[in-house]
Amino acid sequence: MARVCAQLHTNHLAPILIISAAWLSLPAMAAEVLVDRVLGSVNGQPFLYSEVATKVQIGPLVTVSEFPATEQSPPFEQAMQDTINFQLIQQKAKELDLDVSDDELEAEIGEFLSGKGLDKRGLQTFLAKENKSYEDYKLDFRNQIILGRFQRRVIAPLIKVTDKDLETAYLKRSGAASDLVELILRQIVIQIPEGSGQVIAEAKRALALEARSKIQAGVSFEDAVKLYSDDREKAGNGGLMGGVRLKDLTPAIRKEIERLDVGGVTAPIEIGSSILIFKVEDRKVTLGKDMQKKKIELEAEIRSAELASQTRRWLAEQRQRSKIDVIVK
Repeated sequence: MARVCAQLHTNHLAPILIISAAWLSLPAMAAEVLVDRVLGSVNGQPFLYSEVATKVQIGPLVTVSEFPATEQSPPFEQAMQDTINFQLIQQKAKELDLDVSDDELEAEIGEFLSGKGLDKRGLQTFLAKENKSYEDYKLDFRNQIILGRFQRRVIAPLIKVTDKDLETAYLKRSGAASDLVELILRQIVIQIPEGSGQVIAEAKRALALEARSKIQAGVSFEDAVKLYSDDREKAGNGGLMGGVRLKDLTPAIRKEIERLDVGGVTAPIEIGSSILIFKVEDRKVTLGKDMQKKKIELEAEIRSAELASQTRRWLAEQRQRSKIDVIVK
């Protein structure tokens, strides 16, 4: 009867698993036949070359994350890093008692198949065509359940989706932010009298620069309006304008304003015979009914992206605290 010469232990890496020909009855066998080899270990728990090779050959290539490899890394490197990452998660799941019993696993598989209108016989027929065994399928299914439980317990509480996140995602998708942004502005208007010469025009420009300099030095915009603005009608309310959509502003003004946060003040902008200085008093996005229709979908997308991001962050921290050994191929 064949015996394995090298043994695997959690505190010792056996580099190669072989079967000696002395224990084989077939004379045609070579002196030693390579069965498998330890590729590395995670906190003393070994993983085999065959685990990684199988992921590359029949998948899934990545169960959790290829981090710190990238999507451009060779498939074997991605698969190996994913194996290490999943082993870290399995160890944490065991620590948190998130394992899956055989009865739970069978019940979960049965419920999944029922929801798809399938039964175990149909599944086994499908697996046979895919050259997979039911035991392989159970292992993959168990891994997915463990991963899901881990992410719900450890990662999901770290994810917060705010209304601002939803607005940002919607704007990125819509590709028409200026159509949706509404502004409350204050303005200083300095007029260059028609027909005035170069000297007066330059004096007005200097006055506009002085006004902005005073604001930057701490003078309130409202007080600067009273001191410098030629629009006396609006001087009493600090140059406050009604709500205006970003898309409705002239290109020159929109270019200066869209880069500002709330509270920001533009440099003097010369439009015809007027020199204008604006302050962004408030900015809001009018998303309307279309945004509400897409809210659930957008939130799911954000949570999915954050789940992957927070999982990579957890893995990075866990790797720093763990002992990970990889035997060079």
